Amino acid sequence: MRRVKGFELLPFDPEIERTLPKLREEKRREAQAMSANNNNDQQQWAIREYFNL
Repeated sequence: MRRVKGFELLPFDPEIERTLPKLREEKRREAQAMSANNNNDQQQWAIREYFNL
């Protein structure tokens, strides 16, 4: 393990690379569903989440 500017760099985990796209897609679907709601706060949150992915 190496330390870079106070952060520990962990060894690469191939499981993360396999599951990350699935998690992003799930989060994107959730954000799209919330954006269809009538609640303005939830719509704003969903829009921000969608663009953060």
